[in-house]
Amino acid sequence: MYPLFRFMVKFGLSLLMMTVVCELVWDFFVFGSLYLCTDPPIFGFLHPGDWVHTFDGNSIQVVAHIVPDSYPGDPDSLKEGWNVTRLWDVWFGFAGVAVVVSVGLTRLPWLPDWRGKGYSK
Repeated sequence: MYPLFRFMVKFGLSLLMMTVVCELVWDFFVFGSLYLCTDPPIFGFLHPGDWVHTFDGNSIQVVAHIVPDSYPGDPDSLKEGWNVTRLWDVWFGFAGVAVVVSVGLTRLPWLPDWRGKGYSK
């Protein structure tokens, strides 16, 4: 039971760390360069599928260049060549890398093993 518990704790901590990394990378490299939501949720990576949407009769605009200084009343925009399906592909790529890296970090020793090495209690 103890090894499984230790694995789950290490995996949970690693996945939490990777989620923070994915959120930062998403905010700096995906949001504002591939798409722009004028009323974005906080932590866009953690709200998959709510990236761009229509509202008040304004449809999503496809533009050559994303303008980050849009107003909340402006329609959401996607960069030319991108669509919501491709954003989902990027999101699943991020999530998959986060899980793989978390499993890899979980398999590494985090603390030295003091048992049997002359360490007295």
